[in-house]
Amino acid sequence: MLGLSDDYALAYYKSQEAAGSFLPNEGAVLISLSDKVNLSEQAIEIGKEL
Repeated sequence: MLGLSDDYALAYYKSQEAAGSFLPNEGAVLISLSDKVNLSEQAIEIGKEL
């Protein structure tokens, strides 16, 4: 599905809503990483702190 907006968060929300996905209002964090740099270990640590 495609969600269009100038705001990344709103575009993501629109795409998930159109796909019928459940989006929680609290208790969840989305961490998105670029393939250009491998920062998975740092992202995991940050995610654990959140």
